Amino acid sequence: MPLRVEINDAQRLVRSEYSGTVRLEDFRENMRALATHPNFDPAYNEIIDLTGVTNVHAPPELLDMIANHPSVFAREAMRVIVAPTTVLFGLARELQMLGEDMHPNLSVVKSLADAYRVLNLPATD
Repeated sequence: MPLRVEINDAQRLVRSEYSGTVRLEDFRENMRALATHPNFDPAYNEIIDLTGVTNVHAPPELLDMIANHPSVFAREAMRVIVAPTTVLFGLARELQMLGEDMHPNLSVVKSLADAYRVLNLPATD
């Protein structure tokens, strides 16, 4: 699973772009890597871009595990999942509902342009 992470200090934004087949461990590894990245600031907002994801391999309890796991981001940070397909959008919305107490500022949108609008930022793509 290719993953590209970009930290934009000017926009105070982390963009995690997944592609191909995604597994539970990929999300965990990204969070571990971010937590130790020298430029990471937990107060930054995040875009989780699933546009390039073709398949998700995860146990049925994946959403519940992610929803109830503390984030490396501050509770006040805005996080937006870009889920362009019906299946990914449904999974992301379920995650949003399951984790609304732990992750109160999580939004789900269908396009990268919508994600930048939610964050009130100019799109860079």
